[in-house]
Amino acid sequence: SIAVYSLLAFVSILGLVGAIGRKLVLVRVYFFTLIAHLLFSLAIGIYAIYRIFKDSSSFIQDCLAAHPPTTYENPQGLCSDGLKIVKGVTVTVFIVFWLFEIYGCVIVNSYSRQLEDEYAVEGVVKDTES
Repeated sequence: SIAVYSLLAFVSILGLVGAIGRKLVLVRVYFFTLIAHLLFSLAIGIYAIYRIFKDSSSFIQDCLAAHPPTTYENPQGLCSDGLKIVKGVTVTVFIVFWLFEIYGCVIVNSYSRQLEDEYAVEGVVKDTES
């Protein structure tokens, strides 16, 4: 875990240095790292959502075991409603984070293309220049 966060921090610093110094290579490295992180996040998130929906019955059974009918009036309803809330919050949080990550990739890609265009124009000599 520390190694992954250290790597992400290092690549983020490279992206920052690349953006400030207008270094296309560093910005592209950051962009491809963002894409890899997005794909990894999508895979893990889809698996987590799949597990939450697939294991609904075991979550409800564990909840019912922890909340006996003698303590609560309707433990089945309590557990079912709680599971619905967990499902909704989980899906919403994943989608919001994925949208932020996608937007970040779009921004970095746009900046990378801008730098690429600027580098292409640098070598062009205008008619008014000697």
